Amino acid sequence: MNRLMSSGESNPPLSDQRLRVLKACCRQKSDKIPKGEFGIEPALCRRLLELVGHDAGKIMGNKFSVREENDLFEKGLSRPGETKMANLIPVLEALSMDLTAINPGFPPRQKRGKDKRGRRYWIDFWGNEVVEVGNSLATVVPACSEIRQLLRYNWPVLCKIIAEPIERWSQETPYFIFSQIPGPFSLLGGLSSFLDFLGYTQAYPEEIKQLATVTGKWLEALIERCIKAGAQGIVINEDLAYDRGPWIAESAFRKIFFPALGEMVRFTQKRGVPILLHSDGNIRSLLPDVVDMGFDGIHSLQPSAGMRLVEVKAEYGTRLCLMGNLDCDYLLPQGSIEEIKTATLETLRVGAPEGGFIFSSCAGILSAEWPAENVLAMYRAAENF
Repeated sequence: MNRLMSSGESNPPLSDQRLRVLKACCRQKSDKIPKGEFGIEPALCRRLLELVGHDAGKIMGNKFSVREENDLFEKGLSRPGETKMANLIPVLEALSMDLTAINPGFPPRQKRGKDKRGRRYWIDFWGNEVVEVGNSLATVVPACSEIRQLLRYNWPVLCKIIAEPIERWSQETPYFIFSQIPGPFSLLGGLSSFLDFLGYTQAYPEEIKQLATVTGKWLEALIERCIKAGAQGIVINEDLAYDRGPWIAESAFRKIFFPALGEMVRFTQKRGVPILLHSDGNIRSLLPDVVDMGFDGIHSLQPSAGMRLVEVKAEYGTRLCLMGNLDCDYLLPQGSIEEIKTATLETLRVGAPEGGFIFSSCAGILSAEWPAENVLAMYRAAENF
């Protein structure tokens, strides 16, 4: 616990919310189980505010979208994070959350206007050509179309990354602030066709291992930037598996990617900051490696992929903080209020004993497609546990 009590370079006040999350990361009990998500989509924020009796139009109606605000910020016409703070804080209060994620901003390299279907598209921070599809982005042309380009990839300049919102949230709110950082496997896989990249790990294992090492060092500098801005925790987004198991052989992960990932963990922990791994899918066979690399915790624990909380808690509950596990495939989108209350209480009954548990959906992002009534029922049931 001592290693984590001074988390964050800017030493923000240790509020009740922050203390709960820190204790959970240390597998300790606190006054109540901490809870929260890494994000809530704006349309759901609006419906949740209306559901609890707030004037959502007054709170959110005159605010720019986050993407519009980013455009204004680049022109010096808006403070970074203004829209997200105005939209999100009332929702965090309504749901009695203890944490959120404020991530580094990656400005685009070049804007391309709109395509024939009227969708905005651009060259993103990493060099991928991307298009706006609803609330998401789709890669049209990856930065690297072949292995030679990937091995010679030039990393972007860190000074262009926007970290000011992390500092504002750390200094101006009581919430525990995580920053989400890609891992070497996910980041490199996103610079090329993912299927091609999986093939590269088999055909060029030594070259990809060297590239993963370089990637890890660049990511360590990014982690340093977030911590100096005030991040109190780091989440490595590294989707290592799909529903049936790891994307590549466990032995390949251990040889090619886990050395760099382990170095990132040690780098972060030396700065007194807890670090969690986020991975969807069935990562049961990789949990011993998650422990060996030194992660403080694991998020997702996707139940539809076979990640049974009762089994993971029994085997790893004293070695890892567990976060997530509430189903996002059926329960939150389609379940009844009673089903959601029952599942919430059962999740807490299994996860809460002896501490070391953070209540969350397995997605970590509350989707605008889910009924606000279901989300509110989940968090009210958790608050009353």
